[in-house]
Amino acid sequence: MGIEFVRKAASSYTKSIDRERVRLRTAELFRSSSPEVARTIAIDIEPGCLLHVGEELLIECEGDALIARKDIVEVGRADRPGAEITAAVAASAGIARGVVVQVNEISGVAEVRPC
Repeated sequence: MGIEFVRKAASSYTKSIDRERVRLRTAELFRSSSPEVARTIAIDIEPGCLLHVGEELLIECEGDALIARKDIVEVGRADRPGAEITAAVAASAGIARGVVVQVNEISGVAEVRPC
């Protein structure tokens, strides 16, 4: 149990901790093993905000609502999303990444897919 053993074991120990940390913070909803759950969130776009398909957003829990943000600016919200999606975002420390998959400018609604 010399210093050589400690140095040799330290890298594998760190890798193991990192893999487990990623596994723990990833919610089950966003894995490909559950195809029957709705995978998009319809958010109401805030007035004056422009969203484009492929744009990345942050999705945060705020009570029963989900808030979509671009950087620190709130660009939309879903007041009553599905319970599965809300629970999955809450399980991911209350924050998840999302990608805009469709924008309907007439109705002011965007479809966001959590990643």
